[in-house]
Amino acid sequence: MIVSCDLMPKIRSLITKIPTVQTIVYINPNNLQKDITSSQVNGFPDNIRLQSLQEVERTGTQMSDIQFQTPKPEDEFVIMYTSGTTGTPKAAIATHRQMVDGSANAVLLVVKDVIQESRSHIYIAFLPLAHVLELTIEFFLFYGGVRIGYASPFTLTDSAPGLVKGQKCDIKLLKPTVMTCVPLVLDRIIKEVHDKLNARTPVSVDFFTYIMGYKSKWTQKGYDCHIVNNLVCSKVQQQLGGRLQIMICGGAPLNATTQATIKAALDVILVQGMDFHDLSYGRVGAPLQGVKVKLIDWDEGGYHRSDQPNPRGEILIGGDSIVMGYYKLPEQTQEAFKVDDRGVRWFYTGDIGEMFADGTFKIIDRRKDLLKLQNGEYISLGK
Repeated sequence: MIVSCDLMPKIRSLITKIPTVQTIVYINPNNLQKDITSSQVNGFPDNIRLQSLQEVERTGTQMSDIQFQTPKPEDEFVIMYTSGTTGTPKAAIATHRQMVDGSANAVLLVVKDVIQESRSHIYIAFLPLAHVLELTIEFFLFYGGVRIGYASPFTLTDSAPGLVKGQKCDIKLLKPTVMTCVPLVLDRIIKEVHDKLNARTPVSVDFFTYIMGYKSKWTQKGYDCHIVNNLVCSKVQQQLGGRLQIMICGGAPLNATTQATIKAALDVILVQGMDFHDLSYGRVGAPLQGVKVKLIDWDEGGYHRSDQPNPRGEILIGGDSIVMGYYKLPEQTQEAFKVDDRGVRWFYTGDIGEMFADGTFKIIDRRKDLLKLQNGEYISLGK
C-alpha cells in the first residue's frame, strides 16, 4: 500500500481489517524526512514493513539486475473502483487489451490533435486518478508528451473553497489549453461569472444570459460570433487562464443550458461523450471508433426501439473497450456483462437512451433510478 503521510493514522486504525497488507510505503509531501512525525509512522504491528518513498528510490538506484516481463493482452492492467452510486463500490478489471485496443481507438480520436501539437498544449489535472476518465486521458497524454500540471479542486478557481485570499488560483497560474471536468465544476464556473457580473450592475447577468443565448443559437448552426467573442467572451476566458481551447466533460449528466453557456462564454470546444464535431446540446455524441452501441427494449419503463420519432431503450456498449467484469463479484458480473452468439461482449449500462437520425445519442433516463409505486407506476428519481 502506498499512501501519503497524513493518511498513516487512518491506515493504522484499519490495519487489522486488511490482513493481506505486508508493506506500506509512505510519501512525505515536502520530501523532507524531518517533517514526518513519529505519531504518523509508529504504532503499526511488527509484521508490517514500513518504508519511505525516499528509501524505495535509493534501493532502486542501487539495483542493476532488474528484470522486466512483458504483459500479455489478457493480463490485468488496472483495477478501477466504481463510485458506488447505486450500492457498494465495485472493482472493474481492465486488461492491457482493453486499454490499448479498445481505449486507444476511442480516445486517440479525441486527443490525437492535442498529441500532434504536444509542445503547444498544457493539460490541467485536478480530478483524481481513481476517476477512469482522468486516468485514460492522462495515459494517452503521457504517451504523446503533453505537459500536465497537477492542481486541486480546492484551489482551482477564484471561488474555490481552499484558496487563500490574495493568492492566484491554479488555473490562472497554469494557463492550460486542455482540461477535463465534471458538470459540477462547470456549474461553479458559471456561478462565479454571475457573481462577478452581479457586483457590477443589476442587469449584467440578464445581458450576459441574452448574449450567450444569441451566440449559442448561431454556433449550433455552424456560425461564429466574432464581435461577441472580442467584447464579452475574452473577459470570461481570462478567468480560466486565457488559453483554454478544449474541455472534456464526463462522469455525470451535463445540463444542456450549462453546456451551451460554457461553450459560448469560453469559446471552447466542449466535448460531452468525446465527439468534437457534434453541435447539438444535451447529447453524448455518436459511438467512437471500435465501440459498438445498441438499444434494447425495456417494457416496464415504457421504452422501445419502435418508439417514434426516435428509437429508445437501455443502452448496451460492446467491443474491446469493455472491462472483463467486477473483481470477486461473479453474480454482478453475470448480470451486467453478457456475450452474444457472435462473441461480442456487451455491458448493460442501465442508462436509457434515445438515438437520433444522425447517429448521436441522448441519455433520457436511468433504469436503476426508477421506483415502482403501489399502483405499478414508475417514478424517476433523476427527473
